[in-house]
Amino acid sequence: MKLKAQGKIRAIGASNMTADLIRGYCQYGELDVIQEKYSLLTRRVEKQLLPTCKELGVSIQAYSPLEQGLLTGKVTMDTTYPEGSTRNSNPCFQPARRAQALKLLAGWQDLCEKYHCTPAQLVIALTARMIPGLHVLCGARTPEQVLDNANALTLQLDGADAVRMKWDVDAIS
Repeated sequence: MKLKAQGKIRAIGASNMTADLIRGYCQYGELDVIQEKYSLLTRRVEKQLLPTCKELGVSIQAYSPLEQGLLTGKVTMDTTYPEGSTRNSNPCFQPARRAQALKLLAGWQDLCEKYHCTPAQLVIALTARMIPGLHVLCGARTPEQVLDNANALTLQLDGADAVRMKWDVDAIS
């Protein structure tokens, strides 16, 4: 808090929190932002942290909104990863959950055509709408992926399309 008061830091953040930890931080000082894993397939933040963050004025920054590439439209049921890859232990990459994710993306192909976008852009745009004020961090390995991700910010989803997509996500949550 002293460093913030001196202007040496602008914000205080923490990662991978629980509601109790957030309350603890705020009891003894400020907590400006938390960084948590959040995607259309991993939505723990909504129920377990969002109410506390709203109450205490803490922003949320989401990492892994594309679920380690699963929600980009490039992964198939036949995609494999080398031994030691975190994807092999990620529940979303297990066959049943992966099939749900791929079916979800396939069901949005008409929206990709309507908005002239990639599945990743559509997912990023919806993720940003899921929680008001959410900051979305997208990983990228190439300059093209950076541009693709950034272009998601230009999508203006129609309300009916956003509702449809959220219903689809809720159906597999």
